[in-house]
Amino acid sequence: MGYDDKEALLAGFQRARNAIAHGNEGELAGLLVEYLPIVKLADHSDSYGEDYTLLHYAAGHETLRHEKTEACTDMLLQAGADVNVALPGGATPLHFAASLNHCAVAARLLESGASVTVEDGGEGGTPLVHALFYGCRDTADLLADVATVPGTLRVAAGIGRPDLISACFNADGSLTAAARGSRTFYRPHDEFPEWHTEDCQQEVIDEAFVYACVNGRLPVLALLLDRGANVNARPYFATGLHHAAWNGHREVVDFLMDHGADCAVMDSHYGGEPWGWAFFGGHPEIRKDILNRAADFNGSSIEGTPLDVAIREENDQAVGILTAMGCRSSEDLGDYPHATPDES
Repeated sequence: MGYDDKEALLAGFQRARNAIAHGNEGELAGLLVEYLPIVKLADHSDSYGEDYTLLHYAAGHETLRHEKTEACTDMLLQAGADVNVALPGGATPLHFAASLNHCAVAARLLESGASVTVEDGGEGGTPLVHALFYGCRDTADLLADVATVPGTLRVAAGIGRPDLISACFNADGSLTAAARGSRTFYRPHDEFPEWHTEDCQQEVIDEAFVYACVNGRLPVLALLLDRGANVNARPYFATGLHHAAWNGHREVVDFLMDHGADCAVMDSHYGGEPWGWAFFGGHPEIRKDILNRAADFNGSSIEGTPLDVAIREENDQAVGILTAMGCRSSEDLGDYPHATPDES
């Protein structure tokens, strides 16, 4: 087979992608010998993987469920894959691995010279910031050991470094230029809501506070509050309590509630309350704790009351717990959609 046979190469690429997804080392090795140029090809076969290389696939979702990822990654790198190959927007395989907490692959990529400074999604969108955006603490710590880039307040807060947070402030309490810079990146793709960031000290501090909550960095929360963070700030569609609840950071959730976090505030995109984020994040005990602290057990969001959600999800255990707590469905509340248990 000649390497100029594009149809055969594309077929070989898809077979290699499938081998990577299933951790079939033997098949991948054979394909890389038979179709060597596929290691540098980009996928144009579907919208999900448009422009992805095999190395992007190795670092992505498809390899999270098997133990052969490192071996497949090594094969691709040894075959000549470009460790810093980027999609049109700038995303490299290291961005993928970082944002999926794919530590083994991230380590392999770093050992092979992957750049920690390349940006995706705008200024400041380094692999480390992508990891912090998603709350991937393991890859964030791995990357921070290499370099804390960019040197912004949200990075310092996200990795939980009090020393770096303190260095972000001038003697008069104002933020340094570096601390408040490199914030064009705020979302990894457009499935997240649009946001227009401002060069405002309060917004920068509040965003950093949320990054600390996303990543469960309890030790720096009090420091950020002392520096002026608003515990109920919603700089980008959700509060720190929403994110801590979603990610299962119980100690952070407790800290936030003890420091005045609003347990019934809705996020500005999905219309969900923190208990709902805990529910969909798979943390029923945290959801129960938030509901116990909420001022209104029957507060209604666009998803209805807590009991409405539990009934709709056919979660009998949650229905029992919520009913025992005095929660009611929207139908039961009738003309009093925001009645509290005491008013019934």
